[in-house]
Amino acid sequence: MVLRRGRRVVVAAVLVAGGYTVWSALSGGHSIANGDVIYARLTAVQWATPRSATTVQTSLNGARWIPGCSSIANSRSGWTKDYVSVKLQVSVPAAAVISEIDRTLVLEGWQRRDVVLGSLQGKTPHWTLNVHSAGLAQAFAYATPAGSHSWYLSASWSPPGPRGQGCP
Repeated sequence: MVLRRGRRVVVAAVLVAGGYTVWSALSGGHSIANGDVIYARLTAVQWATPRSATTVQTSLNGARWIPGCSSIANSRSGWTKDYVSVKLQVSVPAAAVISEIDRTLVLEGWQRRDVVLGSLQGKTPHWTLNVHSAGLAQAFAYATPAGSHSWYLSASWSPPGPRGQGCP
């Protein structure tokens, strides 16, 4: 009798653990607990650089928890952003650069939603990635300075929770 009860407890524990694992994998919702999954999706933008790019410099910065700054009044602890930036040089027209970046990002699940960032500027290529309960990740691509062959591609995501205000 004791042996049967022990087996039942073990079987129940295995079923609960297995069920939770399956539910987590299939639920599709993200939280800071699996922010590394979101960060991996963000870092994929580095592969969206056009094949014609000659010089590519990539910077990857994952979100981290930082303490508040004691020398700044009301500073608080919190999260930094996930941030990916890619600087590149290309010799093809802007439309070709944007088209190739767009094709790659759309295949990765991003949706294009161009935006006007300033009153005297045209539309800037902009993509969003729905990370479910953790909001939207954003990506931008633009020539800098405008009309040049130097391009900048960036992606970012802010984890839920307080924003860190570390020391400068």
